[in-house]
Amino acid sequence: MEPVTPSFTANVQPETPKKMAGLSLQKVFLGAILFFLLLGIWMYVSSPLLITVTGSGEVSVPATNATLSLTLTANDSSISTAVSSVQSKADAMRTFLKSKGVAEGDIAQSQVGFKQLFQWPPKLKM
Repeated sequence: MEPVTPSFTANVQPETPKKMAGLSLQKVFLGAILFFLLLGIWMYVSSPLLITVTGSGEVSVPATNATLSLTLTANDSSISTAVSSVQSKADAMRTFLKSKGVAEGDIAQSQVGFKQLFQWPPKLKM
């Protein structure tokens, strides 16, 4: 007896999309899109991205201090005369402020400085 080689024949058919409880994959996909669309609309309606706040307020505070800055100048041919002129003007200003009720400790004076001005062309003495 000769050995027999078994042969198999099968009836193979292409797969079709599976249905889940009677629903096609297309219907499930459209349902998911509709769900997320409605979820987005509900989130926008319940919590809008635009917030508007209106109001007004008014505050008044009495003034407690003021700062006054002055520059005093003097022109003279002598540096010492110009510096003493500025110093006398500063003393007069200090006296005026004290007479108006400003305390001595509230008055500050910076240093006195000078710069020489030159005339060009210089005048020659003959």
